[in-house]
Amino acid sequence: MLSLIEQVQDKVDQDEAEAQLKKLQRNQFTLDDFRSQLRQVKKLGSFSKILKLLPDQLLGASVCRTWTDEQSELMEKELKRTEAIIDSMTRAERLNHMILNANRRRRIARGSGPRSRR
Repeated sequence: MLSLIEQVQDKVDQDEAEAQLKKLQRNQFTLDDFRSQLRQVKKLGSFSKILKLLPDQLLGASVCRTWTDEQSELMEKELKRTEAIIDSMTRAERLNHMILNANRRRRIARGSGPRSRR
């Protein structure tokens, strides 16, 4: 657990994390902030690597033993996909998600690359 804490302290900007926490508490957290957090998580490494650093009591031994590299890759792909979707939004959309309507969602989906899952 200490090695995970040390790794987080090395790779995560403490001032930025505190600023995001304050925004979250004031209900002013935006998609830009979320994207920033995704990028910080990616700096920590793969999910399987992060899970191996957590003690078994925290997650349950079965989770740590059954987590596969394929699941880790899938999670990392989903992070990249989510980041691509946010990157396809305009600044106004990232700051105020309430303005997203059907037309904007279609444009964002076309711009982010993922195909429709229908």
